[in-house]
Amino acid sequence: IIIQSGDTFLVPSGPDGLHLHVVALGPTMVEGYGCNEQVVLVGITTLRPNAPYDDACLLNPGDHPFIEHESFVYYRRIRIGSVEHLMGLIESGYLAKRQPCSQELLEKIISGVHISRFIPREFGRIFQDS
Repeated sequence: IIIQSGDTFLVPSGPDGLHLHVVALGPTMVEGYGCNEQVVLVGITTLRPNAPYDDACLLNPGDHPFIEHESFVYYRRIRIGSVEHLMGLIESGYLAKRQPCSQELLEKIISGVHISRFIPREFGRIFQDS
């Protein structure tokens, strides 16, 4: 299994079932995360009426085959994971790999990293360094 920027996965999460996650960066070495390659993952969440959301990267149905409703990138929960761990989750069936996102969508997600008010500061630095 090769994991690269733009890959997508369905991740079990919460009462809503499965959420699409995108590899926004990687595999790459990340300072402070040891000597194994890491990836940076962002989750995609459906916009809900009257619920707060991050407007740094809004998505529409069709931006990816799995996106069927107006959605947003949930930068507040951006995370780093080792390639090795991610591959293990795929091989075990916990994560379901899906069609990669388009280059245009990946660039839109990365642009949102730099403008989101909710993203932890370390991620701005990680994206700047890479």
